[in-house]
Amino acid sequence: MINITDKCINRDGYQMIYVNTDSQQGELSNNEWQRDINKHLSTYQSIKDKEEISYNDLLDLSIEGISFWIKVMNTDCYNTSNVLIELTLQYVNKEVTYYISRETYYKIINQSDEKTKVLENTKATITAFNSMGFPYEMQTTIRETKEENNKLIVIHKPKRSRTLYKHTYEKDSELRIYEGWIDTGINDMGEYVSYQSTTTSIKKKPILIF
Repeated sequence: MINITDKCINRDGYQMIYVNTDSQQGELSNNEWQRDINKHLSTYQSIKDKEEISYNDLLDLSIEGISFWIKVMNTDCYNTSNVLIELTLQYVNKEVTYYISRETYYKIINQSDEKTKVLENTKATITAFNSMGFPYEMQTTIRETKEENNKLIVIHKPKRSRTLYKHTYEKDSELRIYEGWIDTGINDMGEYVSYQSTTTSIKKKPILIF
């Protein structure tokens, strides 16, 4: 599944879709940062002459860790089976114009619903920042999740609880949801241990990042 990190309407009224834009470029060493730039520039050279791009092409970019965003230019092209988009890669100041199939377009914009449905009635471990700015870990059973106004609403029953709770997560809460009840080590963090370094040491990959 493509790692969509945000969707919005920009000030000019265009629909924007952001992929892998939650990466921690600021925490990279100089060598890692240069390698990341070179990877993006090389990818740009390999895709810039394509006329069309498929869902699998976009999925490959996402899996390879390429950060990019899509501007939806026209959903009503003369060829009604296609949608016109502009794709821009991180570090590259030049967008590439493509046609994508209408099927690909709808698959992308409806992906959030598919992603949250996977979590229903699932034992999961949640890590996030609370309203006071402190990271925490919670083992729970998720009953329902839904995305509204760039917020994720989670209805769940914490481990050893009989009561359902509703939590609303903002983008800056750095929410991660892992399948199963696992010990992330976040509750045992020392005062000076960073949240990012702790989450990157978790062997299990999150099934949702918000």
